Amino acid sequence: MSKRDERGVKQLDYRGMKQASGNYEVVTNTDDISALLDVGIKAMSGKPAKYPATEEGLTAFKNGIVNFFKYIDEKNAELETIEGTSKLIPDTEGMCSFLKISKPTFYTYKRRGGEWEDAIDLAMTTIAAVKKQLSFNYKIPTVLAVFDLCNNHGYMNTSEFRISTQTTPEQEKTALLETKLDESGLIWSEEQQEYIPIEDRGGGEL
Repeated sequence: MSKRDERGVKQLDYRGMKQASGNYEVVTNTDDISALLDVGIKAMSGKPAKYPATEEGLTAFKNGIVNFFKYIDEKNAELETIEGTSKLIPDTEGMCSFLKISKPTFYTYKRRGGEWEDAIDLAMTTIAAVKKQLSFNYKIPTVLAVFDLCNNHGYMNTSEFRISTQTTPEQEKTALLETKLDESGLIWSEEQQEYIPIEDRGGGEL
């Protein structure tokens, strides 16, 4: 399974886990991670933010998220020089650890709404984008990516079943015939064994 570095950030190491085309190897090229982290850093930079529910707190919180992304990017650049070393990937738990807050606290902050919620959504979208990119390139197990995206990013992995009533051609013909008979004013007579005008049925039960 994946490991974490000394600051609690997840390392990209899934050796020993199998995929359809073989075992996962140590990832040495993380250009895709760097590009996506850069998007997240630019999206978060320059926007107001909160930590406690103040303007200063919001700024500190957003700066913390930016520093988290920068830390991973810079750390991975250092690890590029060490052959066979597992790279770091962003995730919610790692970000909370970096910010020195718990995961429940992180989601409690989101309930403040407004720019606070926007900041968290931007951070989570960047993290999800990195995971999806790695999954598409078989750098992390697909099943793990699906599980994580469903549990941490609001994705749903469901199969939809629908039950509907279907009529046979014979049933459709019978229904059409009954409709036409109703419109013509005819009714079935058990006594005469034929359809007769409804006004001719008399007083007895047909």
